[in-house]
Amino acid sequence: MAKFKLDKLTGAALLSHPNYKYYKNYVKNHLKAWATNGESLDDVAVWLGLENLQGIMLEAHPNFVFLKKYWTTSTKYQEGGMLKQGVTSYDVWNDLQVYRVKPTVRKKSETYKSYKYYVNLIDDYIIDLKNRGFTDNDLPRMTSKDATREELQEKTFIWTSMRRPEWYVKFSLGLDGLGANALKEAPNFPYYTYYLAAMKAVKHTG
Repeated sequence: MAKFKLDKLTGAALLSHPNYKYYKNYVKNHLKAWATNGESLDDVAVWLGLENLQGIMLEAHPNFVFLKKYWTTSTKYQEGGMLKQGVTSYDVWNDLQVYRVKPTVRKKSETYKSYKYYVNLIDDYIIDLKNRGFTDNDLPRMTSKDATREELQEKTFIWTSMRRPEWYVKFSLGLDGLGANALKEAPNFPYYTYYLAAMKAVKHTG
């Protein structure tokens, strides 16, 4: 705070100071970086100058509001960081070891639910970019080329259950831009045909 000449101010005097908005942005940028790196709440408290403070003394400190924000939104920052860093669903599949959960109980497991959550996070992220005007060449490819048959099947089931648009499924499977013959010969074509059949069935029963 001394850098912004705010270290001797409190309350309304601090909040109304012309430099406070710059300080606020400065700290927020650090919060995002810390959350993306998965820094602990205790470490963040130290960096915010809140170590050894408790109760009223802690809550009265000007930086306590930032500690609260870190606690409530760190998960969001971490997810955003993962997306921007290109962490694929297959990376998460392996990190969570979803493949170790028996298929008969997998979908009810917390491990699978975490994996499914991240798949949907990716899907929403890319579809939102498309809706904002990004071209397919600009969109991130977040289906790993190393993805196993099992992981791709699970992703396809999720896409179908969420009724994701056809262009997106085709794009995510790396099938966009292929001619008819090349499309049918592509390794991921079976997942695409499953999706089409499933969506057709949904339309007939819906």
